[in-house]
Amino acid sequence: MGRNNLVYSNYGNTLTKGFESCHLIAYQDIKGIWTIGWGHTGPEVCAGLVWTQAQADLENARATRHTPRMTDDVPFAARRLATIEKASAIFSKDPRFLAGWLEGSLADGSADAYSDIDLHLSVAESAWDEVWNGRRGAIGINSSRE
Repeated sequence: MGRNNLVYSNYGNTLTKGFESCHLIAYQDIKGIWTIGWGHTGPEVCAGLVWTQAQADLENARATRHTPRMTDDVPFAARRLATIEKASAIFSKDPRFLAGWLEGSLADGSADAYSDIDLHLSVAESAWDEVWNGRRGAIGINSSRE
């Protein structure tokens, strides 16, 4: 998060935590970028850096922006959060899905109580046909509709 100065919305954070693990010892990701905590990167992250869980959670909280225009007590907004949490739980446990992220207003913190969910998923190439053919059932759409 630090490398690009990204700020997550609370919804983006919920989704990310479903796919990410918290690492208390700095490691190099697949691209060789030193990373620690819940995906924090930056010039201070290097080999040998160790954080406590409290440090990782504090940095994650700092990088997570509450969306003040979001009213979670509006029924649609409450259902939306439940949907994101459910999607995160389902897709993060399925090895066919390599990553998931939000885009749009929920990701950039400009969402309001009626914003939709722009969920993107990265699918393993070997599982593409299976996932594509079963997509309607996975999201609860009647497969007879086109």
